[in-house]
Amino acid sequence: MKWDGEWQITYEVFRDLGLAFAAVLVLIYVLESAWFKSFKTPLAIMVPIPLTLVGICLHTPAMAAFFTATS
Repeated sequence: MKWDGEWQITYEVFRDLGLAFAAVLVLIYVLESAWFKSFKTPLAIMVPIPLTLVGICLHTPAMAAFFTATS
């Protein structure tokens, strides 16, 4: 049982999810590169992924919502 605050728990969740997200992006790129036999095509497919993260970061404060792990 941990007696940390919610901020500490949120920090740990974001840290772990960030590492998992980066690892999955690399894995997806490798699989798509093998599938399409090209290095440019997977980049074109994966460009929207970081753009959605930018949209989430802009939309959350605009809607006066909390930025949590589930959002």
